[in-house]
Amino acid sequence: MFAEKLCILNGDYSGPEPSHYSPAEHGVYYNAAEDEKNVRGAGATYYHELGHMIDHVCMRYQNLMSENAAFHHALVSDGQRLIQCYNNSTPEQRKRAVRNLCEGAWHSCSDLANFATNGHVRGGWGHSEEYCARAWAMEHEAFAHFFEASMGDSIKLQRLTKLFPNSVRVFNQMLDAIIKNAEPYDREQRERAIWEER
Repeated sequence: MFAEKLCILNGDYSGPEPSHYSPAEHGVYYNAAEDEKNVRGAGATYYHELGHMIDHVCMRYQNLMSENAAFHHALVSDGQRLIQCYNNSTPEQRKRAVRNLCEGAWHSCSDLANFATNGHVRGGWGHSEEYCARAWAMEHEAFAHFFEASMGDSIKLQRLTKLFPNSVRVFNQMLDAIIKNAEPYDREQRERAIWEER
């Protein structure tokens, strides 16, 4: 559906900024050779940045699909549950959780835990405080992380689903809307449709 609009502007990128999707240019800058040896998993950067691009292109470059209240509330709800679980854990369980979140394979969970708990639960991966403070940054990154994990890394997707079950559910509904070429995701409309299907 959007395949012809997905664009790699530079697959041998080594510029001053990290790999990124450029909304102004509607394309991705990344280094394919480095991504093959990525400690977060081979191809993690490619699929993550592609996720950002799809978030934008599916809204015809006018907005981002991830910028909706349902996704925001799901992430906040999952974050509150994470804080509760963390606070109710033993010191040893907390150490083990943080140790996991410092490993490359847990990078998505680490980044989203930092976002969703306002830094209460954090590991070795994440964005700067300045970036985290941007409007919709958490939702943008969650969409890209979930998209990346859904591209074949079943273990990464299982971990994200365990820690962010509500958010993954809303993400899947957004993917359904993209696949069906539906209008931008509308929580009330979707809930009515689900009720009518029963």
